[in-house]
Amino acid sequence: MEFDDAGLAISLEEKPASPRSHFADTGLSFYDEQVPDIAAGLAPSSHSELEFTDLNRAYLSRGELRVEIIGRGTAWLDTGTHDSLLQAGLFVQTVEQRQGLKIAAPEEVAYGMGFIDTAQLRRHPRGFFTEVFHEAKFAACGLPTIFVQDNSSHSVKPTLRGLHYQLHPPQGKLVRVVSGSIFDVAVDIRRSSPTFGQWVGTVLDAADGRQLWIPPGFAHGFLVLSARADVLYKCSTLYDHPGDRSLAWNDPSLHIDWPIDERGAVLLSPKDSSAPLLSGAELYP
Repeated sequence: MEFDDAGLAISLEEKPASPRSHFADTGLSFYDEQVPDIAAGLAPSSHSELEFTDLNRAYLSRGELRVEIIGRGTAWLDTGTHDSLLQAGLFVQTVEQRQGLKIAAPEEVAYGMGFIDTAQLRRHPRGFFTEVFHEAKFAACGLPTIFVQDNSSHSVKPTLRGLHYQLHPPQGKLVRVVSGSIFDVAVDIRRSSPTFGQWVGTVLDAADGRQLWIPPGFAHGFLVLSARADVLYKCSTLYDHPGDRSLAWNDPSLHIDWPIDERGAVLLSPKDSSAPLLSGAELYP
C-alpha cells in the first residue's frame, strides 16, 4: 500500500515482489452499502477468486477509500501457517493473562463503549460464570490475598445491619451480594486518620457482581433494597466476640445518606438499636 505526502492511499498491490512502501493491508476492512454492486463488477483473479485487494482498489479509483494507519501498541499477527497460528495464540494468551483483558470479545468491546451495562454483560440464557477472587490480581491492587473466614447473611427489606466493626483484632471484609441488592456503607473510625468520621456508600447488586472491600479500621453496615438479599463476606481475621462492636447507624455526626423510603422504617437487631454514637464509642487509635 502506497501513500502520498498528505497520507492518502494512492496505490494497492497484491503481494508485490518489490513493495512500494513498508505499509501492508491487515485485511480488516469495513464496507458501505455499495459493496455488493462493486463486487459484482469484479473479475476473478488467477486463483478464480474475487480479491479484497481488487475490491479496495475499486473504492480507491472512486476516491472513496479511507485508510487508517495503525500506530504503535497494536499487533498484527499472521496466522497463515501452523507455526504462526501457534505464536499468535500464545501472544493473545499472554496479553489476556497479564492485562486482564479479553481480546476480540464482542461483549467486552460493547461494554467498554457503553453499549451494554454490567448486568447485560453477565446475562446468558444458561446462566453465568464469574471470577470472584484471583490472588495475583488482588495482590496487584494492594488487597489482601489471605482470608480466614467466610460469613453469609440473609435479610429481608428493610433490614439495616450495622454499623459493625471488630475492635481486636481489626477485621477487613470483602463484601458481595449473591441475590438481591443492598446499599453498602463503610465508615473510617481510625482517630489518627485524615478521613476519620467520613463514609462511602455504594449499591451492591447480584446482577452486576461488584464487591466492596472494607479495610480494617472501618465500620460496616448495609441496608437491604430488594425484597430479600443474600450477602457473603470474606474476612481477613477470625471473628472475636469480645472485640465485637457496633456504632449507631443514624449518628447525625456521620451524615450517612441512607436510601430509606418515605416511611423511614428500618428493621434493626436489638444490638444495633442500642449502639452508641461515634463520640461515645470505643474506636481505633
